[in-house]
Amino acid sequence: MPTGMPANIAQGRVIEALGKKLTALTDAQRKQLRKALADGADRQSLRVIFETYLKPADHPDPSKYQEDLKHVFEHWFPSPQGNHQKHGGWWEEVQPIGRVVRAGLVNLIDLLDGLPNGHPGHVEAYWLCAGSHFEVVNCVSSKQITVLFLTPSPPFTRRRKTKRNNPSPGTDFEMIWVSKHMEYHPAEAKVDNDEVAGAITTRPEKPE
Repeated sequence: MPTGMPANIAQGRVIEALGKKLTALTDAQRKQLRKALADGADRQSLRVIFETYLKPADHPDPSKYQEDLKHVFEHWFPSPQGNHQKHGGWWEEVQPIGRVVRAGLVNLIDLLDGLPNGHPGHVEAYWLCAGSHFEVVNCVSSKQITVLFLTPSPPFTRRRKTKRNNPSPGTDFEMIWVSKHMEYHPAEAKVDNDEVAGAITTRPEKPE
């Protein structure tokens, strides 16, 4: 759950750490976490994940842990505010999303518990801006479970640079490559035939 969306799909620090932690949980920890998710309220049970299971040491950049934790609960899982119970975070039209995340993670744990012997039980999680709805999708393959957090776009536009397949040294990039239409200025001529030249493959930077 990064602090800014670099493209239509990202992993970012928090979601990357969440996937690694869910992969590393013992059977007993998964059982405890499932109970906390099933029994608790939206914010309280989700806070268990980020404050009990997901420690700063699990974070790709421990110095950003508190900043990211604040972002998660201010923007994704805010408390209702005011007499009209508006949430005040992102995506007011689909809030509260906490119960959807809880249901998705309970399902994920059940899927992990039911994997056949020999399955690596690896979890990879991604954030995908998919339109006007919010869903958690768990996709099981023979190698891993891929978790997709499908959300509306964040309530702001943050244009970020993307590079081709040769990122400059020292730049932190997602392990994601996106092929899409070229972007043109209004005065530029568009490629209107079926040419690869009319598309570009970019690699988004990790969110700051």
